[in-house]
Amino acid sequence: MVATIQQSPKDQKDPPMANYVTVTDLHYRGFRILASPKRPCRSDILGGVFDLFEDAFACRKRHRFLRFDLHMPQAHCFADPQEPLNRFLDSFVKNRRREGHDPRILWCREQTPEAPVPHWHFVCLFSARETRSYMVHLAEAERLWGLALGGADPGGLVNYCNRDRHGNPQQNGILLRVGDPDFERNLRASIRSSSYLSKTFSKGHAPLGTREWGCSQVRAKGRRCSLAELCGMVPASGSAVF
Repeated sequence: MVATIQQSPKDQKDPPMANYVTVTDLHYRGFRILASPKRPCRSDILGGVFDLFEDAFACRKRHRFLRFDLHMPQAHCFADPQEPLNRFLDSFVKNRRREGHDPRILWCREQTPEAPVPHWHFVCLFSARETRSYMVHLAEAERLWGLALGGADPGGLVNYCNRDRHGNPQQNGILLRVGDPDFERNLRASIRSSSYLSKTFSKGHAPLGTREWGCSQVRAKGRRCSLAELCGMVPASGSAVF
């Protein structure tokens, strides 16, 4: 794995030195990721992705994987675009918990120097038992994003991530159930998709003091099985709590 230490941009207050290395290898912890020498990924966000999945499977063996993106309207009245994001995060997590979906979320902020407004990518894991259709979560995300924007029409501002950049259908709402014949294939697809959030491109341009990514707190107590152990790639030295 080729890695180099990256300095934080000068307008970043904290930390003075980035606490990550860039990853350019095609594989990370035994899983294929969307990295290359021309499109490196950040090790801190990749670590957050693996923590999210490992913590989820330490508590439950069935999850529904979901991705979506939030966009700001080109004309908006917010002095700080992070304000509606914080509103959304608070309301979305509370709403999904109240409905019994046990959400786990990782998000990242992206914005190029030329772009007038940022956008955000999301990776979510929900209880598969309570999720009949992943579209329910997307519809609720769209509704709550509109409210977070002050009642704006959210039409066109939420990307459902069910098509690639060429317009071709792509898988979303993947069922991850430990023990299923297709569990490893689905998990690998989910990790590869999640690794997109860790790319360095369009990061590092946030205003002073603005967080560029975040994730749900680890909840599982005791030792977690690694994803490699769950897939049988290495002998398990502990057991997840199902």
